[in-house]
Amino acid sequence: MVLARTVVVVVLAVLGVCRNAWSADQADGALRAELEAMFVTDQAQRAEIQARSIKKDIDAQELGPLWEKQRASDEANIKRLVELVDIYGWPQQSKVGGKAAAAAWAVVQHADLVQQKRFLPLIREAVAKGEAQASNQALLEDRILVREGKPQIYGSQISVDRLTHKYGFHPIEDEPNVDKRRAEVGLGPLSEYAKRFGFEYAPAVVTQQHP
Repeated sequence: MVLARTVVVVVLAVLGVCRNAWSADQADGALRAELEAMFVTDQAQRAEIQARSIKKDIDAQELGPLWEKQRASDEANIKRLVELVDIYGWPQQSKVGGKAAAAAWAVVQHADLVQQKRFLPLIREAVAKGEAQASNQALLEDRILVREGKPQIYGSQISVDRLTHKYGFHPIEDEPNVDKRRAEVGLGPLSEYAKRFGFEYAPAVVTQQHP
């Protein structure tokens, strides 16, 4: 009789563990789906704006409504992400997948400065644990620095001259060594990055000072 009761207890315990694991998998799947859907809205207008801006196939009158729609999506996305992080913590790529984890970062990257600074420590922690990409952390750090009027570290932030409409980079700290820093976080050379935006970049050269 004692043995039978023991077997029943063990079986119930195993079933409980399986049920909890199944519930966790369900939650991760639901979170993954929602984050991936967010990424679609995060990129909806940005992709069109970037492509047409590079081709110079868009004017200010067209840009306005597109950015207005994108800003509305960005505000809704960051509001929802705050709610999700309060419930689940920062999305871990081992649980929700790399695409969904990157989507969470993209939402923060396109949020206001207050939210970016709020989430940066969580992203740094995730990177340290191998649960987020170091390149994403680098881009967010650059975005924050540029918004604060400081030189960026990795050269990820692009500027557009309002008069010539030509692309360039916001000021870069220790620019001659920027490609070395980019390589350390998994980013390619700055010259290749510039080509994605339709302009050429020549790496800065250190000039030797002779006495």
